[in-house]
Amino acid sequence: MEDLFTVFVLVLLPVIFSPEVVGITGIVEALTFTAVKIIVLIIFTFAVGGRLLPRLLTHIANTNSQELFTLAVLAIALGIAVGSSYLFEVSMALGAFLAGMVVGRSEFSTRAATEALP
Repeated sequence: MEDLFTVFVLVLLPVIFSPEVVGITGIVEALTFTAVKIIVLIIFTFAVGGRLLPRLLTHIANTNSQELFTLAVLAIALGIAVGSSYLFEVSMALGAFLAGMVVGRSEFSTRAATEALP
């Protein structure tokens, strides 16, 4: 829960301190817009990542290439980070956090973690 709150605050700070936000109504609008944007991003990431990622990683794991698997996990993580930054105008750190959560929820999370350590 702490991570999600931190993500919300990180996305909210630039919006609140922008010159367009004036008064309490501007802050409420910024809070609402930020909350909707984060919710849509999280739903999109987990819906697409939860369905597409296991299939993709299964095909890659079947090649029995450790290097290809590691490269694929890194490419997926960077793709989610860049995509979330570009499409939803959030930080790359938030995108990387979500990518880690998506990969961590897959059945290949242990393999990805052990191969990333060295």
